[in-house]
Amino acid sequence: MDYWISINNNQMGPYRLEQLQAMWQQGQLTSDAYYYDSVRSEWLLLRELIESVRGLFTVEEAFVRLGQNRQRGCLSVYNTVETLHVFVDGGFVVCAMSDKDHGEFALSRALGLENSAYEWFYDANPPTKDIRVNIPEYALKHSIARDVRIANTATRKQNTVALPKVVRDKTEVKLNFTYVLVPNESPQQGIRLVKITHVVGREPYCDVVISNAQISRKHCLLEVSEQGLKVKDLESSNGTFVNDVPVRDGLLKVGDKLDLGRYRLILHKEQKRAPDAA
Repeated sequence: MDYWISINNNQMGPYRLEQLQAMWQQGQLTSDAYYYDSVRSEWLLLRELIESVRGLFTVEEAFVRLGQNRQRGCLSVYNTVETLHVFVDGGFVVCAMSDKDHGEFALSRALGLENSAYEWFYDANPPTKDIRVNIPEYALKHSIARDVRIANTATRKQNTVALPKVVRDKTEVKLNFTYVLVPNESPQQGIRLVKITHVVGREPYCDVVISNAQISRKHCLLEVSEQGLKVKDLESSNGTFVNDVPVRDGLLKVGDKLDLGRYRLILHKEQKRAPDAA
């Protein structure tokens, strides 16, 4: 997929995504640069494009999460030779297409495309709604699921560059308490951390979705442990802070403050109730 960019109203291109990422890393592009979104047919901030493809999830994981979150939009999957568009709405794939393929065949190709990356476009409308595929059912049928071990892991395609997976200690699953992140401005809306790892961000397939302009699409990674809540910043635009100190990797203990941009949360701990005696 090629991109045209605009800097100070000067249009340049076309560029490959890899070229734009290298230019961004070298400081040749500023945060007020724009790129032309061919799906939405409008100019959007280049920073958001670069941020969206840093590759926390595989294409398969992003697909499954869209089924869980029931968002509407387009998941565009591409490599150096091919681009496929998967339009979803309310937990269903309503259209899948490329220049060559349509329907479920295009969907299958998108989920199995080698050496690919992806972009997510909110509220993008399909040119036509020619299929209706239930995402959870499709994922179950084809053994596509996050955190589920596939029998032949060597054949599982890693479609994006992913962060190293957190090794899960089986004893950690048996914690007798639950951590709760309580927003400073809305203490009645606590966020319970029910899994071992949680990705926090604006993207609909994050574990904890915070719809706030100060939050990056994939802002930080949280890992539950006996010692506290491990925090890893995912190169967010506005930073991750523990007790007002910026961190790349940190530890959050009960009562500590977690600031994501201007959004503040405080860590609480709820003891799980013992089961009632028979």
